[in-house]
Parts: sequence; structure tokens; C-alpha cells
Amino acid sequence: MTASLVAAWCCAVLVPASLAVWRYRQALAGGMGDDLGFYLDAAGRVRAGEDLYSSAFYVYSPLVAWILSPFTQSSHVLAWWTCTSIVACLVAAAATVAVCWRALRPWQRPTLALIAGVTILLDRGVAMDLAEGQTDTIVLAITAIALLLATLQMPRWAGGALAGAAIIKTWPALFVLWFLRQGAPQRKRAILAWFGTGLGFVLLTMIVSKPGIVERWISRTIAMSDQDFAVWSAWGVGHELLTPRGNFVPLANSPTAATLVDLLLGGIVLGLLGVTLVRPGDPAFALWNVVAASVLLIPVAHQQYHLLLTPLVWLWFARALQGVNPWRSVPVAVLMAFRWAAPMLLDPVPIDDRWKYLAIMLASIATLAASVLVNARSRNVTTSLARGDTRSSLSAAAHKQGHGGPHQASGDASS
Repeated sequence: MTASLVAAWCCAVLVPASLAVWRYRQALAGGMGDDLGFYLDAAGRVRAGEDLYSSAFYVYSPLVAWILSPFTQSSHVLAWWTCTSIVACLVAAAATVAVCWRALRPWQRPTLALIAGVTILLDRGVAMDLAEGQTDTIVLAITAIALLLATLQMPRWAGGALAGAAIIKTWPALFVLWFLRQGAPQRKRAILAWFGTGLGFVLLTMIVSKPGIVERWISRTIAMSDQDFAVWSAWGVGHELLTPRGNFVPLANSPTAATLVDLLLGGIVLGLLGVTLVRPGDPAFALWNVVAASVLLIPVAHQQYHLLLTPLVWLWFARALQGVNPWRSVPVAVLMAFRWAAPMLLDPVPIDDRWKYLAIMLASIATLAASVLVNARSRNVTTSLARGDTRSSLSAAAHKQGHGGPHQASGDASS
């Protein structure tokens, strides 16, 4: 048994490590992405004492430009940035496995680690993120760390971490809704830490930068809320497919129908977000359901943003491995795997492949619906966020529930 576990852990570590090296070399072979170029241009303006928002397309807080400002003249900046992004993917996978750790049996832990490492490194959104030199993998890692901190009953640190995700890219501010879910413990501490971290960064920005930088940050964010790129959110499906202003050959030209489709799909996602907050079920699942709903609701969502849905694959596979309500968890895990694979199976998506775009978007909304609705009827049997962890293992509770036992793990209790 020991030898089998050692072999399993070697596989769980070596396979993702090999994929990480492959992905690193692939990204470097593709050259520098446009977004990293914009970051470096803004960073160069910081070094020169100029307004960083005079840089084209730099729409985020000054943080990324500040971090990159010492490296604007480095010939290895692309290599370091790519390496950081890949490490962030592995950190997110490791943090999620750690959250599920106590609920899993010894052989299930390396299995989940292998699934997480492989799926994140082969994810289509990650490939696009690395090609562009974006920051979504870093947001993924910070959010996963925030969940781990909540698991360790450190609400202030969890709130600060989620604020960090919003500082990197403004729209992850929506993730704070997770703290507003029904039954969330120590909510005030987490929200105050989130607000305090964000406010502290804004004040720091005003102190160390030129006057008016916060106003320019806000105005640039608003100005860039309407872009000519394909919109990979529920609000954009109708206009992408039913009006000439979209990025695909339209199925028809009907602005009225486009608005109705956008309202329908957007309303569905908003409703699912509401269900998540009222009936959160397992809080770890609830966090990533909130993240997925946020991705599908923001006005400008690029395809690589969907990499933030990947942790739902890990969590549902963890539940399926446990055998918790297999008639529910296994189908949802399979559906999650299909959504993860869809962008690769249907790639590329040129302007005439409107059906591929529609299939990917409907798959994303369908998997969110399945995750929210099934999790709403679940308890904390997959993660370590349940009351009573110190008295009995969650894996035992999961085993009882999976076999129809009368005892179940407690609901939302500590974070």
C-alpha cells in the first residue's frame, strides 16, 4: 500500500511537472503577448515618472505596472512572467487539493492532484492566457489561496486575499459576494478585511502617484467596458449571434431577439448566483460557483477568463471519487469534464464558426446550473469547511451519506 501511494504521488507530481515544462517552452516559442506588452509599456512610464494610463489598453490598477517596472529592460521578462503564470496554476491546484485533503482517502489525494495538475496545464484558457501574457492565472491562484485561508479559519486573511484578486483585475471584486452567502461565519471580519485591503491600496496609490490617478483608473476601466472583441459572457451571446455588430457571421439580424436572448441567459446566470447565495451548500463549491457566475456576467469577458471555471472540475471529481451521492456527483463531474474539453475540441473559433461559440457558451452556463443546483442540496462532505472536523473525519461522513446513512456532515460553519 505504501509503495502504491509513493508511486501515485510521483505520478501526481512528475506528470504535471512535465506538462509545465512543455507549456513553458510552448509559450516562449509563441513570443511576447500583446497584454504583457501593454503592462511593460505602462511599467516603463512608471519608471519615467509619467502617467501610466497614457499607455494604450492598460486598464487595471497600478499594481501590475509597479511590479514590472524594475524589469522593463530585461530580456528575460517574458520567461519570468510565463514561469510565474504556470506556477500560479500549480499553486491553485495545490490549494484546492489542500482544501479537500481531510475529506479524501490516501489514494484519492494523489488522484485529485493529478487531475487538477493535468487539467489546468492543458486548459485552453491557460494556453491563451500565456500567449497573451495576461494575469488570469494569478487571479486563479489568489482566489484558491483565499479559499484555503478560509478553510484554516483565517477570515481576515481570506478577505484580504480576495481583495488582492480585485486589485490585480478590477472585475474580481464580484467575488466578495461569497462572504454574503447564507450562513457564512465571521462574515464581518472577512468583509472588513476585504474592504480595508482595497481601500488601503487606493490610498497608497494616491500617496505614491500623481494626483488624479484613481480617477483615471476608474475612467479607463469604464471606457474599456465596451471592446470589439468577442464577448464570452451570457450578456453577449445574443448580440454576437443575432446582430452585425458581433464578431461572428450572424445567424440573423434582429436586435430585438438579441436583447431577449441576452436578457434570458443573463437572467439565468443571475438567478443561479442568487441560488448560490441563498442555498450555498458546500462553501468551497459556492465560492467557485460565484466566480463562474461572475465570469459569465461581466460585460467584457474574454475566452481565457473561462479558465477560472476549472476548479469546479476538481471539486466535482473530488466528490465523485468519494462516492458521495454518485447518481448526482458523477454526472456533474462528467459534465464538468465536457465543458473543460469543449474549447479544445471545438478550437479554433473563427468568425464563421458561430455554432462553436454557442456550444461553448451553453456548455458553460449548463455546467454552472448543474453545479449550483446539485450543490444547493449538498452538505460539507468534500471540503474541510465543516463544523466538527476535529471530532471526526469528513471522509467518514461522506461515506455515510453516500450509503444513505442518517448522519451527514454539518453545514457552513467556519471560515
